Amino acid sequence: MPAVLRRYTPPTCTLEIMAAGSALSRWTDRQVFKQVKFHLRLDDPRVPQEDRITLTGDRTQLEALCQAVSSYVQTVLVLS
Repeated sequence: MPAVLRRYTPPTCTLEIMAAGSALSRWTDRQVFKQVKFHLRLDDPRVPQEDRITLTGDRTQLEALCQAVSSYVQTVLVLS
C-alpha cells in the first residue's frame, strides 16, 4: 500500500503525493519510488462543499500538472 510521502495544505487546496518505495533505492544514493499517485483537493473554505474539485492521477499526470502550473505562474509574473 502506498504511503503518503508529502502533504501540502495551503489555505485553498490540499496536495497529497503517495508512492511505494522501490528496491532500486538500495543501489542509489537517492530514494526511488514506484506507483506514484496524487490527490489535489481544491478545498477553499469559501467555496460550497458541492462545488469543490478533486483531481487524482499518476506520475505522468502529476508532472503535467506541475508543468501547467509552472507555465501559468510564469505567464502571470511576466504580465505583472
